[in-house]
Amino acid sequence: MVHQQNQMLKERSEHLQKKVDAQEKILQEAQASMLRTEKLASLGMMAGGIAHEINNPLGGILTMVQLLLTEVEPDSSIYADLKEIESAALHSKAVVENLLKFARQSKESVMGPVNLSTVLEQVKKTTGAFVTNQGCGIEVCHRGWTATCFRRCEQVTTSIHESFHQCRTSHAGRR
Repeated sequence: MVHQQNQMLKERSEHLQKKVDAQEKILQEAQASMLRTEKLASLGMMAGGIAHEINNPLGGILTMVQLLLTEVEPDSSIYADLKEIESAALHSKAVVENLLKFARQSKESVMGPVNLSTVLEQVKKTTGAFVTNQGCGIEVCHRGWTATCFRRCEQVTTSIHESFHQCRTSHAGRR
């Protein structure tokens, strides 16, 4: 009888130990998740600060370049240089806007169904001013495709578009 009670206690102890181990694992996963969330929040704050620090002088550069463009003849060599500066500033502005979006952790970062046509339209708006002057752009076909995160789709699409532009620019110089 004592042996039987010892066996029952041993089984009960093992059962309880398994439950404790499972709860400890859940707790460790929750702590790791919370740590990742805190790191992302800190990264978002830092990105926002950097974006604002870059955005202020960038706005001044863009304003001055656009002002100079109105005062220079379009067929002068300086005009072409100013257009290059304007294009680079507009591209930088789009990068800064993406940093600010990341920092704000807006509703666009929430996972859920996303219409890819909407993502492409947003990328077209963001990069349109930069690429229009370069003779390339985005064509949006409305097929109703969906994905799970607007922000990630927008980043991927913007990267593809910028790579396309860089490739096109480098090939144009070889002609």
